[in-house]
Amino acid sequence: MKKIAIIFTLLLAACSEPEPEIIYNDIYIDPVYDDALEIVGISKQQFDGNGGNAEFIVKTNVEYSLRADQDWVVISTTRANTLAQNKAVQFAVKPYEIGYADQTRKATITAEANDGSISRSFTVEQLPVETYGISLLSLSPEQITSIGGKIVVTLKATLPYVATLEESDWLTIDADNGAGEITLTAKKNLNLFDRSCNLTITAEGLAPLVIAIKQTCFTTENDNTIIVPLPDDLAGKTE
Repeated sequence: MKKIAIIFTLLLAACSEPEPEIIYNDIYIDPVYDDALEIVGISKQQFDGNGGNAEFIVKTNVEYSLRADQDWVVISTTRANTLAQNKAVQFAVKPYEIGYADQTRKATITAEANDGSISRSFTVEQLPVETYGISLLSLSPEQITSIGGKIVVTLKATLPYVATLEESDWLTIDADNGAGEITLTAKKNLNLFDRSCNLTITAEGLAPLVIAIKQTCFTTENDNTIIVPLPDDLAGKTE
């Protein structure tokens, strides 16, 4: 009788089916039996300003739908009826618009069971477009002396801009080649205090770039002016 029981047990073990293995792109996925929904195998979550394509795997045995909360993320399908299968879903990230090129943006992709019982999500991030924008490369000299003279502002500018000075009687824009090189002229500063004037660069869709142009106060070290003392008999006298 004992021998019969052992043989029966061995027969059961031989007839039972092995656990199914699900492999997608060399990623092993455990089989799903209870109602479940997971997002795995996300190929890419951070994109540059040019956008691109990526995919992820929905591991589930329930019917579900997909959505993205930003219109610059496009999912290949928004509804997938998947029963007992693991489906790869493609999505595309659109190129970054110029008007928002100064900040990183984020979007959320969500998979949710049709009955609302389960949902899973992940975040996609896109960096600004490096080729679009305006920034200060150099200011030569960084601070002009009281003598005055030329100041050259060099920008990294890849879209049209407008350069304007705040109201000033000592600083003027002499030339702007429209490609990022602006030449200013500062008059002599005969005051006993430093002064500054803002040069503002504006472009459509971008925050203004404000550059402070500074000039030191009058000193005999920086100026060719010669101060001649008055004779003793004239010192302190006024007409």
